[in-house]
Amino acid sequence: MWLNRNRNFTKYKHSENMSELLGRGTREVLETIPYSHNSNDFVFDTEFLAQTAYYGFRIGDIPIPTRYFDETSSINFIRSIKYGFQTLLVMAKYLIQKTGLFNFKIFSSSSAID
Repeated sequence: MWLNRNRNFTKYKHSENMSELLGRGTREVLETIPYSHNSNDFVFDTEFLAQTAYYGFRIGDIPIPTRYFDETSSINFIRSIKYGFQTLLVMAKYLIQKTGLFNFKIFSSSSAID
């Protein structure tokens, strides 16, 4: 995944300058997003994606080949149900925050590193 607030990022889509684009966006993202308020569980990724959208960063995906084996998965059925509800809760928080009805800590504008 790569992140950038630059609206003209599409010109780099199939370019040799992808590493240039990654370097420029990553530091700004990490300095802006208050990720220290995020969960230390599977839902961290969802929270981080919601935060990047909230702060106006563009998100791109760089696919990589992945293989899953029984011994590599650490989530069981109960934890996957919990993760599903946590994901829905993050999306609800995002929508409520965007409407201005409530301010959640994961979207606070304080420094990313406390």
